[in-house]
Amino acid sequence: MLHGGAVFREAERLGVSYRDLLDFSANLNPFGCPLSVRKAMEESLLRAAYYPDAGQDALRKAIGQKEQVPMEWVYAGNGAAELIFRLCYAIRPETVLVCAPSFLEYEKAVRAANGKLLRFFLQPQQQFDLKEAYLAQLQLLKSGDMAFLCNPNNPTGRLISAELLLKIVKQSERKGVVLVVDECFLDFTENELSASVKQYLGSCRRLVVLKSFTKMYALAGIRIGYLLTADAGLIRRLRACGQDWGISCVAQAAGIAACREEGYAARTAAALVPLRKELFNGLKEKGFRVVDGQANYLLFQSRRQDLESMIPKQHILIRSCANYPGLGHSWYRTAVRTGSENRRLLDALGEE
Repeated sequence: MLHGGAVFREAERLGVSYRDLLDFSANLNPFGCPLSVRKAMEESLLRAAYYPDAGQDALRKAIGQKEQVPMEWVYAGNGAAELIFRLCYAIRPETVLVCAPSFLEYEKAVRAANGKLLRFFLQPQQQFDLKEAYLAQLQLLKSGDMAFLCNPNNPTGRLISAELLLKIVKQSERKGVVLVVDECFLDFTENELSASVKQYLGSCRRLVVLKSFTKMYALAGIRIGYLLTADAGLIRRLRACGQDWGISCVAQAAGIAACREEGYAARTAAALVPLRKELFNGLKEKGFRVVDGQANYLLFQSRRQDLESMIPKQHILIRSCANYPGLGHSWYRTAVRTGSENRRLLDALGEE
């Protein structure tokens, strides 16, 4: 299962420096990493001779304060992807419900834990939105099974309606199903406070909220994510499913500094609104079919299937969605970047 962001591999294949590539294949903050976070990482190198804090105490305390939850509800990992695998190893569910298309690591982790996949296919004629029919699929699960939801969904960028999401949370809790809601891109939508399900953690012990510093703070190479759950037993099992030093001192310092950044996420989300609209309109004007996403990326369909080979020649990378169940070779995902970078992408794409 290939992902976006393979800049080093592509640079070597093209015979150029990775700095020469304009990467639209990974959905990172186009404004980069805040200065305070970069400084914290640099200072943390003075502690490189020592083992990082296996208990993650300072990091969990900072995340708890940021998210306004007890630090005992926090568990951090080597990126959100590692936490997805730990969850599957810790719970060992017999059956796991996933949406298609959605983030590929869910399915990969379920298979690694010898679980059975149950897919709910999102429909392109409905903008790939999650609909009430999902509840019937959820009803097929039993206590101890799992369900993964991505809100906003990756690669479609669409948010789940608050009413439907609440129904899903309540039904999962009644059935004893562990519901994992991936909110790694929610802070790009300007809906984080109202759309997050973390408000239900206290009353729903089977609920897990997955978050990441990777996207908003442009830390893909550092690997730092976290989850929130009121289930203390689950956190103990998560710790037992891997090494104690999975998060380096650099990553922990980055996470703590990011938690203390006030207003960076809100400013980024607001700045991306006109940029996303401009890119959406530009793709439509060129004849592409575009899903009106609400995050920092857009899913679009082309009649051509040569974009993967054409675009890199201009030192631009986009994400082919050919390996997403429910999509195919005609579908692509592009990050939303700065105005000049978006225009460069549109020029490279040409007319549909």
